[in-house]
Amino acid sequence: MGFDDKEIVALSGAHTIGRCHQTRSGFDGPWTQDPLKFDNSYFKNLTKFEWKPREWEGPLQYADPKNELMMLPTDVALKTDKKFLPHVKEFAKDEASFNKAFQSAMEKLIALGCHASVQPGAAAAAAVADETDRLSRELREHCMHGSLEHAQTCLKRGADPTRLEANSGRSALHKAAFWGHDHIVPWLLTLKVPVNAVDYNGDTALHDAARFGHDKCIDALLGAAGVDVSVVNKEGKTAHDVAVENGKKPRAGLSAGGGCVVC
Repeated sequence: MGFDDKEIVALSGAHTIGRCHQTRSGFDGPWTQDPLKFDNSYFKNLTKFEWKPREWEGPLQYADPKNELMMLPTDVALKTDKKFLPHVKEFAKDEASFNKAFQSAMEKLIALGCHASVQPGAAAAAAVADETDRLSRELREHCMHGSLEHAQTCLKRGADPTRLEANSGRSALHKAAFWGHDHIVPWLLTLKVPVNAVDYNGDTALHDAARFGHDKCIDALLGAAGVDVSVVNKEGKTAHDVAVENGKKPRAGLSAGGGCVVC
């Protein structure tokens, strides 16, 4: 959230009040001798005592020598981390410094607000997003298999044809062009699926169609608004280069010069 080391340590100082309840978090015990008072006791205790893992059946937490107070692993990390420790020592020594730093960090935290995922209604929005993602995956699969009717059904139900496959960066247009589904490619182009989108190998749909010599798909892609035949993949090859490399006769218009140098 953009907090620096000092702000992180200061916010951790909120543990100077309250305690852990095993029935709620699994952890148990107070951080300070007076958990109802806001002061710098948390930092004093953190630096003063030797904290050792508590021997009990609960999750890892630390206890002071008398086993009266507790610290969480995140608390102890403030003491063992070389960048956090100077701020811990400062706040333990100077309560006014802690109060000032805490106020500033807390104001920043409140101003930043909660993440969108925990806002009211976020769960419903997330469910809609998950369903859209599922339908979009189905649409890409149908485009790969040439099932136009099923792909259109997915679109009506809320699929996003512009979404890319997470593990490859490939679009529905890539998949249709790869397999030469010339009845799918024009339909996707009417849906404004980005014609120059590249996958993780840097290939566009035009690269895929050219690689296998799917002429009708190539023609449809070349006729799309904004198509860029000069795009090179990670091997530095254009769609024209890929066609030649794979022994295919490039279509007119594949070369960046405006005409095919082979035809």
